[in-house]
Amino acid sequence: MFRVIGARLRQGKRTAPYPDAPPELPDRFRGQPILDSSRCPDGCAECVKACPTDAMHAGKDGLAVDLGRCLFCTDCMRACPEGAIAFSTDHRLAVRSRSDLLLREGEGLARAASLDEKMRRLFGRSLKLRQVSAGGCNACEADINVLSTVVLRWPGAYGALTRRIVDGRTLAFAYRRTASSVTSFCAT
Repeated sequence: MFRVIGARLRQGKRTAPYPDAPPELPDRFRGQPILDSSRCPDGCAECVKACPTDAMHAGKDGLAVDLGRCLFCTDCMRACPEGAIAFSTDHRLAVRSRSDLLLREGEGLARAASLDEKMRRLFGRSLKLRQVSAGGCNACEADINVLSTVVLRWPGAYGALTRRIVDGRTLAFAYRRTASSVTSFCAT
């Protein structure tokens, strides 16, 4: 036990300095997309066709991307013959509602603001993450479990994990239970 404590003391502080300093991102990091339909030829929809998740939209108001569906795979960027789509290194993509994930050309994201008084009262200093496992690789579970460790120093965060599910009826029940707990909690 003393060796473990000594090792932790030698390691020192291991948390990132963000938001006091910008985060160190990998060279290949893909952040918020930059859309410029003024470069698009009339009738071109190559980016829309190339998107594997139907996240890209082209209309009379220009380009739009649904960040809730986007995989940040760059298929749309590579398919565009005129370079109308690029990815920035802006990592700040958190929003308050699902509808805010629709990024339209010329508009920024309605980024998540600080919690209002009602939400602060509801959440206090805790954060409960709900996740349903449908037979994946357990990486999500591992990530959620790490949130409460000393290294990340995120006090009050813990995961509410369901058991591994393979039966479709049980999976449907788990999803309904998870969704109802989140919506009923936020509605109060």
